[in-house]
Amino acid sequence: IINTLLGNANWSNVTGIDPYCINAVTDWSAIKKSFMFDSKTSKWKAIQEICAYCHHVFLVKWRKTEDDHYYSCAYFVHEDELDSYLDLPDMVTITNPDDYLISRVKRGEGGSTEYPVQIEEAETEKFNRIIVSGIDIETGTWYHKIVESPGVISGDELPIEFKYESSDLNTQEKVDALANSLYDFYHTIAKYYFASFDSRMDLELYQKLKFVGFDDIPDEVMRITGLTFDCQTTQNIVTVLFTSDQKLSDLRKLLRSMGKRYIFDWLDLTKIAVGTIQEISESGKTALVKIDKDDTIVRARILNP
Repeated sequence: IINTLLGNANWSNVTGIDPYCINAVTDWSAIKKSFMFDSKTSKWKAIQEICAYCHHVFLVKWRKTEDDHYYSCAYFVHEDELDSYLDLPDMVTITNPDDYLISRVKRGEGGSTEYPVQIEEAETEKFNRIIVSGIDIETGTWYHKIVESPGVISGDELPIEFKYESSDLNTQEKVDALANSLYDFYHTIAKYYFASFDSRMDLELYQKLKFVGFDDIPDEVMRITGLTFDCQTTQNIVTVLFTSDQKLSDLRKLLRSMGKRYIFDWLDLTKIAVGTIQEISESGKTALVKIDKDDTIVRARILNP
């Protein structure tokens, strides 16, 4: 499908993007998904829908020919194989102090301070109570598991709950395993980092980074998840968004283990329902969901877009 959308061998006359590295979806027979695209569906939207369902990334990069010409080429790669097929540069190590790193001025009550990297916490991942439920449809037996932080148990923290329910969890062992995995992931708040560099136009999306000697940044492998370029007369500034590569890997594994079924919060937070996603919005923050209980269709906010 990806090859066809780009134009196959006639890509130069169709999209101008060479389907250079379009990997096969190895577990396609298990996915059993039919994609429905009409005349109003853009190629970009169709590709992104396929990527979301098949856990792949689609990336367009420049490649240099032997006669020093550049052309755009596309990669369609499973999210667990980025380092194998995306032709990424080697990991870059940033050691404090770094001549290319641009410090920003942060103003506070105690005066102005310079900081090289901006840090943001993922508010949607501050869950300290995990509640997982499952049911054996054949016997009607329900299984439950609650995992809480020590602060919630002692009463020192207000509980912030994440609930998940699925008929796929038809044994207590499955419920326990998922509850523990969710807690292991969510009890450590994910952090996202922003850093700006001067004249580091060599950095690429999905490339690995490592910061050494910075007090607020852990000494672990990071993954670039966003790039913004600002080319000025005297400076070429690139702002990099990055986060822990292990955290991203853990999140991907969790989402795959939970399958297509997600829990959504409604305006009335006391109502929790299980459903199957029918369509995800272009922003990735909401979805049309068919509720299992009565087959109604609702638009819900995705807890972790």
